[in-house]
Amino acid sequence: MKTSTKILLGFLAVIVFGLTQMGITYKLQCDILENAKQMKNVEAPRGILAEQMIGYDSILTGHVYAALLNAQKGSYADVGEHKANYEATRSILDDLLKKNARILLNQSTRPQAEKATVDSYLKSLDETNLLLADLEERAFVLMAKGDADEAYSLVVGGDYDKYKKELYEGYKDWADIENEITFSAQDSIIQQSQQIIYLNLILAIALSFAVFTVLMIIRSFLSKSIALKRKKKK
Repeated sequence: MKTSTKILLGFLAVIVFGLTQMGITYKLQCDILENAKQMKNVEAPRGILAEQMIGYDSILTGHVYAALLNAQKGSYADVGEHKANYEATRSILDDLLKKNARILLNQSTRPQAEKATVDSYLKSLDETNLLLADLEERAFVLMAKGDADEAYSLVVGGDYDKYKKELYEGYKDWADIENEITFSAQDSIIQQSQQIIYLNLILAIALSFAVFTVLMIIRSFLSKSIALKRKKKK
């Protein structure tokens, strides 16, 4: 093979290695950026959302019990105030469970099987939430009528405590799933970053070898040319 051909092939190899390195690195960096955005805007907020629902559910219980205490004292004006606060909090919780959680789930790029699991949790939570809301609304109606004892029987012990426990455990299980998915996404980003480091190292070595080979060919070619010119002068 002619020396000029070797030099040309060497330069082509250098160019190919360089372009390959840039192309693969760019693709991996785009994947990392997309995964980071997905984790920040979708996955992480879902875990926070579950924790928020636990908090709002506790606030609802607080308003119900505070209203019941005031009803037992005969302070019906305070009962109305707690009912208004209860309804405002209930509206927020319903939006989080029925709207926000669904929107984020649809935006998630997680496997369909994982989406189906979360969907079943959301449906179960919604059903239990409706059962609780029904008991609470009936209790408020009874309190407004001055029947604090009957209202007490609806929201203390019995089905109310059972539904509250089911709801809390459901929220916690859902939060655990969301946190696990978030941690998995973080690990994926770390692994992709490591892939870029290793890939760049390998391609850098290959590129250095290609450049070195081309330089050696050029050096050999120049040495032969110089030796040939000296020979002709003699």
